[in-house]
Amino acid sequence: MKVKTLLLLLIFNVNVQALNVADQLNNFFQSGSVFVHKSLNKKNNNIEESNGLFERYNDHISIDVFSPYRETYYIYDDEIEIVDIEFSQIRYIPIEDLENNFF
Repeated sequence: MKVKTLLLLLIFNVNVQALNVADQLNNFFQSGSVFVHKSLNKKNNNIEESNGLFERYNDHISIDVFSPYRETYYIYDDEIEIVDIEFSQIRYIPIEDLENNFF
């Protein structure tokens, strides 16, 4: 009986902690977050940096990349919209296409 009670309390504690982390992440992403991403360009053997702004709205997530290329990504429940500002191009990718591919 004590083992069952202890196990039940442990499961409840893990669920409460998971909800707390989810709430913290939601609160963090509610406001605009500036990001800097660095990656190694193996071809040129140098570090490349991109930066932008991540914002979460009620119906989508917006990621604005300011450099090195101006792009905006809108992530919705059913699709991702990619806007290439420099070339005035828009591309739509259905989420189901991403789920069917293995990266």
